[in-house]
Amino acid sequence: MSRTRHILLVDDHPIVHEGLRILLARHPDLSIVGACPTPESASAFLQTHMPDLIIMDISMNGTNGLVATRHLTAAFPAIPILIFTCHDEMISAPAAFSVGARGLVRKDQPEDEIVHAIRTVLNGQIYQSPQLEKRWRIQSCRLPHRLSPPIRASLSKKEQQILDLLAEGLTTARIALALDISVKTVETHRLNIRRKLDIDSQTDLVRWAIYRRTKEIDD
Repeated sequence: MSRTRHILLVDDHPIVHEGLRILLARHPDLSIVGACPTPESASAFLQTHMPDLIIMDISMNGTNGLVATRHLTAAFPAIPILIFTCHDEMISAPAAFSVGARGLVRKDQPEDEIVHAIRTVLNGQIYQSPQLEKRWRIQSCRLPHRLSPPIRASLSKKEQQILDLLAEGLTTARIALALDISVKTVETHRLNIRRKLDIDSQTDLVRWAIYRRTKEIDD
C-alpha cells in the first residue's frame, strides 16, 4: 500500500478548504494536513511540518499567490507548489512557472483532472491542463518541437543546461544555485538563447521550454 501524501492548502476561502477536503477524502493516499488563509500562516506552519505538496491560491485577500510561491519555493525548495486558480491559464501559467510553481490547475476543472494535477506534481513532473497544452501548441507551432542537431549545436553546453532547467520549472535564482553561477550570468544566457531561437520574450522562452520537454517525453 502506498504511503499517504500530505498536502498543505493555502487559500483564504473556507469553502475551497472544505471542497478539497471532501474531494480528497475519496482518495485515501492524499490528505490535507493543513489549511492556511495566508502565506504568512503557511510559512509558520512549515516551520514545524513538511508536507509533500503545497496547493496555492493565485490571489488571496491583499496577497499575490505568485509572490508567495516565489518566497516559499526559495525557503522550502523540496516542497513543490501547485497553483490553484480561477484565472485564465494562458495568462497565469507562464508567470506561475517563472516563479517556481510545478503546475497550475483551474478550480473549475473536473475532479479527476484536479486529482491528476496533484498526482502529477507529487510524482516530480510538471502539470499543465490538456486545454493549456493545446493552446501552447498552437502558439509554439513556429518553433521546433525538439532541438534539432543544428539548433542544439548553436547552443553552448551551459545554455542547453539552462533550457532544460527552465523546462523543469526552476526560477533564475534556483538555476544559478544549481549551476553554481550568478543570477546575472543566467540572465545573460537566457537572453542569448532567446536570440538564437528567435523567441521574443522571457515568458515565451519558459513556455516553449516546458512545451518542448512535454513533447520530447511524449515522443
